[in-house]
Amino acid sequence: LGPMTAEALRTAAGPSDGGPCAFAMLSDDELRLVLQLLDAGSISALERADRRSWLISSESLDRHWAAQVREVFGVLSLDEASTLVGHQADGQRKLSTHREAYGALFAWAGRYAPNHRPEASLIGRAIRAVRMIRDNLPLRAVVATMNLAWEGRGASEADLNDLEKSLEMDERERSSRPIRLPEALRAVLRVCNGQTLPIAPPHTATDDLGYGCMGGYCVYSTFINTRLLSCEQIAHFSGPVRTALVRMADMDPADAHQHVMVASSFALRRPFLVHVPSGRLSVCISHPVSAVPPSANADGDTDATLRWFEEFGRRLRDKFFGPDPCVGALDPLPHFQVLPRCVTSRQYSDVVTRSLRVTFSASLTDTSNSTGVCVYDWSYSVQFSLLSEAEQAELHPKDRLTVVQLKSRHWRIGQDDGSVESIDGPAVIGEYPILRRPNSDGTGDTKPFVYQSRTRCTYAGPHVPSMRGYFRFVCGTIEHPVGDEFNAECGEVFFDREPGFIF
Repeated sequence: LGPMTAEALRTAAGPSDGGPCAFAMLSDDELRLVLQLLDAGSISALERADRRSWLISSESLDRHWAAQVREVFGVLSLDEASTLVGHQADGQRKLSTHREAYGALFAWAGRYAPNHRPEASLIGRAIRAVRMIRDNLPLRAVVATMNLAWEGRGASEADLNDLEKSLEMDERERSSRPIRLPEALRAVLRVCNGQTLPIAPPHTATDDLGYGCMGGYCVYSTFINTRLLSCEQIAHFSGPVRTALVRMADMDPADAHQHVMVASSFALRRPFLVHVPSGRLSVCISHPVSAVPPSANADGDTDATLRWFEEFGRRLRDKFFGPDPCVGALDPLPHFQVLPRCVTSRQYSDVVTRSLRVTFSASLTDTSNSTGVCVYDWSYSVQFSLLSEAEQAELHPKDRLTVVQLKSRHWRIGQDDGSVESIDGPAVIGEYPILRRPNSDGTGDTKPFVYQSRTRCTYAGPHVPSMRGYFRFVCGTIEHPVGDEFNAECGEVFFDREPGFIF
């Protein structure tokens, strides 16, 4: 039916004297068939034109309305719909039909579901993305700190309008400039209004409320952890970040004013910024880097923040990220890290030599400008472990290892000009770790050894910087060797200038 009005429906295919429309001539069963072929917007238009259509839709199409609720709004149940629209929180009766739920959801966030079309529904995409993050985060305490609409703590339209007003004030010039947040960002905040977190992460082994939703990593005992910001925090922190963009990135003040910070690590070391007019999402200040690959859609990057959330949820679901040992400030807890562990990533490698596995992953940490040259800081993590007894059973006997000790490291770092820097030395971070094969019953001291460090890259030349190498191991221990020495290969990772999605 498309955009046809109620008046047009009343006379559609009907006599010219304004008599009953063709729909009135259909039997109830025929009308049910027609209704099942229409989308929610068309059903609503028909219901406004014909009371019988409204009654039949209400009584017999609950399954159809359930599909509309699921497809347009991403809502899976009446309980979830009641919670989102605030019926339970306000003491109102719970929604009893999916048609009623659809109407309540459209009143709650219909502006983010234009023309009732599932493919255009920003709120449906936001609900699905945040649910995927919530359901797949390995740490329940992280979920507990998220201000979710399911718990009645999502941002309201009034909250978002107040946020826009507060962001319009330019502190430097004591003037006001219009700010209109991208609809996709508003939709995300409606579903997840940031996180309630302390200023700094706790340092006790029993309290993990300091974890940021978007994960983190640890380098030289410095824990970097990205949290989502609420409307209040966005308003509070965006001003200082705009000042930093002018000072550190030499950005025009008018352009800097169009940036708002939506996520950040503690102490603002790793800010994620939305450019309001375009919707583009970037990370870092001195040389902002796109945190989301360019969109092929006609609307460009206006939904970049939402695509960022969707991709993060998919990576959680697909185990692209996960809890890993984290060396440093919060050791020995396992932490949720955004260092990739997926073979399709150019920032990850996984190589087994004999029965020793070496995984190598990297993540962009920060950027800077040094004498006009852009410099990227990359953090990386290397993990060593022996295959289990069952996994080694399929190998040649000479490749079955029970105890090994690391002796030295050998790195080959490719530069942007095509040169290769060699770094060789004993140990890693001053340690000579001993690895033991896991027993068949899972017992024994068989923890993998992880060390994390960082490197810097420039991008003035034609080549993509990269890093690979090998580690020298002794069978047995250095003091009591029981076999030959061997080199365990570490596969190559690439430090791309535009690494794709960054979290």
